[in-house]
Amino acid sequence: MEGRTGRVAVEELQGLLQRLFHASDNATKAHIEGVLKGLREADGAWREAELWMRSSGDAYVQWFGAAVLEETLRPHRWARVSSADRVSAREFIFSFLRAHYSALPGFVGTKLAKVAVAVGKADYPHHFPEFFAYLLALARDNSTRVLGLSMITIACDEFADTRGQTSATRRKELKQLFQQQMPVISGEWKEQLKRVSREYLREVKAELPDNAPPLVKAFLGSVRYQGTLDRAAQTVVSTILEGISQAVGWLSPSDVLGSGLFDAVLPLTMLQDETGAQAVGLLGDLLERNYVPSDFQAYMGVLFQQTFTLLHLLAGLPPSADLPSAYVAKCNHFFWQFSSNYFGRIQVRFFPAFGSSSSSAAAAAAASSSSVSTRRQKSDAFPAVEFLSLVYRYTFSQRTAAGFVSCVDIWSVILDAFGEPGQAADAATDAKFGPALEILAAQILRSSSFCENLIFLQSLDSTARTEDGETEQDAFLRKCRDLIIRAVEFFPRRLLQSFASSFATASAKFLAKLGADAPPYNEGRKEGRKEGRKEGRKEGRKEGGVWHAGMLRLLIVEPICPEWVGLAKDLGGLATIMGGLNSHFLSHRETTAGVLGLMSQFRELLAAIVQRSLHKQGAHFADLLAQTFAALAALMPWVSLLTTRVPCRATVSSTWQVEVQIGTHLDTDSEQSQLARRQAVLQTLAPSLDVVAGLLSVGYSHSPLLLGGGGGGGVGGGAAPKASEPDVEAALEFFESVSLAVRVPQLGQIPGVQWLMANVRSVTDPLSPPLHSRLYTALACILLLPYKLPSSTLPLKAKQDEQHWGERTAAFEALVKPLAEPLAQAGGDAQQLSRSDSAGRVSKALRALTGIATRVGERGGKESKQILVRGLEGAIRLGVPLLRAYLPHRQMAVVEAITQLFIALFDAFKAHLGLSFIQETMMAFIGVLGGEMEQLRSTFTSADAAAAAVSGRFLQLILHIVRDASPQLHGLVSDIRQLLFALPHSQLHEEVAGQYYEVVYELVLKHWNTTDSSKGQSVLVPSIQTFCEALGAQQGAGMDVTVVVQILKWLRDLGKRVKLFERPEFVQSGLRWRLTGLLLNLAAAVTDGAAALAEEAGDVLYDVALVDFGSFFREVLPAWIDQRPGLSIDQKRHLLALFPPDTDMTSFLTHLRDVASDIAFFHLLNSPPPTQGLLVATTTSTTASSSS
Repeated sequence: MEGRTGRVAVEELQGLLQRLFHASDNATKAHIEGVLKGLREADGAWREAELWMRSSGDAYVQWFGAAVLEETLRPHRWARVSSADRVSAREFIFSFLRAHYSALPGFVGTKLAKVAVAVGKADYPHHFPEFFAYLLALARDNSTRVLGLSMITIACDEFADTRGQTSATRRKELKQLFQQQMPVISGEWKEQLKRVSREYLREVKAELPDNAPPLVKAFLGSVRYQGTLDRAAQTVVSTILEGISQAVGWLSPSDVLGSGLFDAVLPLTMLQDETGAQAVGLLGDLLERNYVPSDFQAYMGVLFQQTFTLLHLLAGLPPSADLPSAYVAKCNHFFWQFSSNYFGRIQVRFFPAFGSSSSSAAAAAAASSSSVSTRRQKSDAFPAVEFLSLVYRYTFSQRTAAGFVSCVDIWSVILDAFGEPGQAADAATDAKFGPALEILAAQILRSSSFCENLIFLQSLDSTARTEDGETEQDAFLRKCRDLIIRAVEFFPRRLLQSFASSFATASAKFLAKLGADAPPYNEGRKEGRKEGRKEGRKEGRKEGGVWHAGMLRLLIVEPICPEWVGLAKDLGGLATIMGGLNSHFLSHRETTAGVLGLMSQFRELLAAIVQRSLHKQGAHFADLLAQTFAALAALMPWVSLLTTRVPCRATVSSTWQVEVQIGTHLDTDSEQSQLARRQAVLQTLAPSLDVVAGLLSVGYSHSPLLLGGGGGGGVGGGAAPKASEPDVEAALEFFESVSLAVRVPQLGQIPGVQWLMANVRSVTDPLSPPLHSRLYTALACILLLPYKLPSSTLPLKAKQDEQHWGERTAAFEALVKPLAEPLAQAGGDAQQLSRSDSAGRVSKALRALTGIATRVGERGGKESKQILVRGLEGAIRLGVPLLRAYLPHRQMAVVEAITQLFIALFDAFKAHLGLSFIQETMMAFIGVLGGEMEQLRSTFTSADAAAAAVSGRFLQLILHIVRDASPQLHGLVSDIRQLLFALPHSQLHEEVAGQYYEVVYELVLKHWNTTDSSKGQSVLVPSIQTFCEALGAQQGAGMDVTVVVQILKWLRDLGKRVKLFERPEFVQSGLRWRLTGLLLNLAAAVTDGAAALAEEAGDVLYDVALVDFGSFFREVLPAWIDQRPGLSIDQKRHLLALFPPDTDMTSFLTHLRDVASDIAFFHLLNSPPPTQGLLVATTTSTTASSSS
């Protein structure tokens, strides 16, 4: 193609491009792309591009010509173009754009406009001083307005130079030059927007009733705008708004929005289309950036009035109004930002006269004028309650779930303005805002009710789950319930009783329907009636179209009966809300009078569900069971407080009904009062604990327990279906919370607890390991945790006797005996080691022992831990032999479980390391690892997830030992050090590397002055060498960036806490210079994703250089720059001059970033151009290929 001109070259290029975009095989595409690349990068290709673009109207040819011009404008190529050729190229680009922009396809016109801006960026102001004047002239000409505004918008992005296409000095210059032009550009934008508003929008006034409050009249008496824009006007406005967004992204918003530009944008927010969405989005972005202009008070007045007006407009739209989803989303984001930033400050700062008569009068006066200046002077009040009313109307006018959830988020940040979560509002705030929030909470409850809003809730996706494990329906319900809980916590005087009554009513309705005949069944479903007759029990007879209670199971799974489904789901939601108010019950004692009654209602629900096995008949009833258990568990902190501090008197009747009287006048320390409180709690909880036992007994053995109140039948045995794991999990979570909160001897005397103690082996065998561990842990807590007995004048010995430690010791040993048996069997039979079923039993038992040790270690006292040691000593002593046996067989589940047990024991007894066998266990553990080095290396480098989990547990226990400062374990430091540095840390599994380096960090931090007797070397030197190797590996992309960033933070911390960079061994070993070079290399990394790494490396580098700035600037920095490949002498001198010896941290890091940026720029600038021969060869090849 070289040497050809005119039509032939154009037609040949057009044929290439047509083949490229229509080729079906990758080989042809790759070949053509190689040819086009040669054409694009050839010297002087821009001249051919002029010819192609002048001679052809084909869009592909024009696009490729623009691509050639874009390639020519790259810094390393444009610098080689002569001044005359620059002028020629520039004149062609701008003249072609001006003449053809309106007719060019969008993708071609945009690319060529970017090329034109790139010319200005490269040559302004020295070679092209009239660049911005030219852009403004284009914007002011009717025929080229869109082109001029588009190029200004592109300049707003290009002059920011976020891609590092220029040197640091030039980048600073470009920013200053653009800032100088910003007032003129802002003025032009303002005039263009005002012109559009004058031509396309009309002013209207809101229609308000005569009795509207003066403040509302003040805020809505101003002018609002209506109208539509044609396509040309939309393009102009959209281009300007995009330019404003680009400019405020890297310049001060005050510089961009001056000269009235902000006021010019406001009318556009009322356009209910994509242009309006863009305008509202710009306001939301300004609020997100915390825009603070110089006239902040005036700005707030305009912003508040605009927000109120826009909200009033949207809330008043008819239901048939179909707003674009993008506009609604942007409005919701804006209202959220406004409420988050300013609603809490309304009465405090901006409107000090809020609510006063003078304020109202001033606001009424403001209504007489619509000018911006008058509004700014007179708007000294904000109608907050009316604002909430508008938000309420706007919330319940949403037509999509996403819009409604966004409005719920708005209400959440509004509630944040009333105080911290769990803190009730004061009386004045309650009187002012309480009624509005009461209406809101009731309506939110109805919106999340399946009985009242079933069609909407069924439209939400209830199958696909997000990363958080929630469906769309789950997320919607959670948002609504969280908002209700927040509202009740802030305004309990109004809302608590209301929701407690709602729960009581729903619970009573549910229980009543269970006790009565089932609801009517659809007679049209013959197959359903047939199935009912087939499965029905004897009492399930049909009378008058009504199915009796014996057929309840079939009815509740039948989709024709949505009332049952809705009632169950709504009741579960109310239980979740009441359980979520536990922090309120803890903080406000005057509300605790009804909590025992609430717990009784929960108990009745549990009994009713489990008695009839409803939780097996449908997911909604299973959810209700789990939610009720969770609500009871949430109230256990309150129970713990009640049994120790809250004054009350209780009378317990024989029918389990509890009447509690609360009063602060009662003696809180009297023994009689405390006993009465405990008795009330136990009588309330006992039936619920029996329900737990009954639920666990289903499918395993017959239980004679009576569930619920005075009546009810026993729980069926082997014929009943097995309880589901979520139900059992919720029940055990509740049971564990009771074991921790209710610390009285009588807890173990409840029938359900006694039954679980006696049948723990049979109950836990079928359970999964987590549930198996949870039940054993809860029973161990009942036995081992100290009782909270009433204050007594008895001597210490008598108080100890009251704890019944002897009886509890025997009971605990009996409890854990089944857990030690599989460990002893495995340790005594070598053939058991390779059997998976044996490994499963061993790991399951070890997990339960770990749970017991963890919980008792956290909550137990001295006596509790002594009993724990005696009960677990045999199992613990089997741990090390099992580890030694199972590790070579790669039974990772057992190895991990053993290590977890050791971690729990260490945490529980690290304050009592005088216990010789615990100390011996830790030393034996390290010995086993050291003796299995080959196996250990294989485990740590394996890509297997189980091996990575085991490696992580090993490191976790080693970390615990290293962190402990007990003299008994200091002898292990040398062994741990040898173990760590013998591992191939550069080959570690990515999930283990971070833990490994954390152990190294702690080893230096705690034992930096510990010397290895065999080598006479401190821990410090090999540890820092390990860090240096990790930093060096990162330069070859050999390690996760997040791990290296953490290593850099640890290095900086060591520099401060142990004076690492000043240590003689650090300097003498050469680590200082090695680390400095590595840090300079990392700080100079400007690739994508390395920003955090470079920033952290710069911080550490400053700390290292701070020890001796003189040598750093005289020796280290010049030597490092001199070793940079591919740089000329002048460029190296430039880099040195760019890094003056400033010792304050801000300047140091700024210079470092500039050097890193210029190194990357110089490498780009110095890249060699392709040879002309390449173009000839590829062209010849292509011509031959085409002819063949």
